[in-house]
Amino acid sequence: MRNLSVTEFYRNPSEQVWLEHGYRLFAEEGPQALKVERMAEAVSISKS
Repeated sequence: MRNLSVTEFYRNPSEQVWLEHGYRLFAEEGPQALKVERMAEAVSISKS
């Protein structure tokens, strides 16, 4: 299996933003910070 590039890994740019924000919240505040509503509002992306 070949390694995927960053652009191939994410299906769309908003997915990358969502994941990066989630990693940042997890690092700064722990797993309890990973609330869908909070993350969606922070990155201005729909929950669905």
